[in-house]
Amino acid sequence: MVAVVEKVKRRAREGGPLPVRDATRPLALRIKKEDVLLAKCGDPRNCVVARALDRALGDLFVECHVGAKITKVMTKTEVIRYETSNRLSVAIPRFDNSPDPARPVWDLPPGTYELKVPTGANRLGGKPGSHRKKGERRRSKVSGFHPRAIIRARIVETCSSLARGEAR
Repeated sequence: MVAVVEKVKRRAREGGPLPVRDATRPLALRIKKEDVLLAKCGDPRNCVVARALDRALGDLFVECHVGAKITKVMTKTEVIRYETSNRLSVAIPRFDNSPDPARPVWDLPPGTYELKVPTGANRLGGKPGSHRKKGERRRSKVSGFHPRAIIRARIVETCSSLARGEAR
């Protein structure tokens, strides 16, 4: 495995970087209990997700970098970008930053997890807000009310009740 990694790095130095592309299909990962027990914190070739990817992709897999939004899977010929699922994006940083690296914390049960196809702004060349329809604007969560107006109304209500001598 080390020889393959060195070969990929040498190719990147000599012939330029590996081509990077977005995934076209989601990838299902089966995380087993052994993956969690044998994984090492912060090692892109031996973390929980890397062990599951190694089993899923076989000889093609080299290493992976799991981020909060994007997971980059390096194969022998290219780098494939996947969107990290919410559950994995929370579990991986906690695993890597475990207080005791000998016994890292993994919150998720063994099972099947999915790396998704990047959407909207997460795609290569995507722009912020590209997931919205044309002409659609960002709106506050409470339709028709601005959060400051709601807060201001509560402050006025609290102050007037205190002025009247009412206890909270």
